[in-house]
Amino acid sequence: MVFFADEGGSWMVGIDWKQVLPAWFDVLAATADSAEYVRRFEAFVGRYCNYQRAELLAEARQIATPSQRKELAEL
Repeated sequence: MVFFADEGGSWMVGIDWKQVLPAWFDVLAATADSAEYVRRFEAFVGRYCNYQRAELLAEARQIATPSQRKELAEL
């Protein structure tokens, strides 16, 4: 697929982040410490799908370890 635009963004491709990100949260929860989990969540969601932040934060909390949940609660 070739994509040309002056103002391109993932929203133009039609990615359903609520379907894709839970798998990423699973892997991230298993491999990252609490601070890293929160940092990566914030960076990714802030850049690609901030408009769905509240829904994705709830999903990230469900998947997170107890210590990661504690860090996420501070957001």
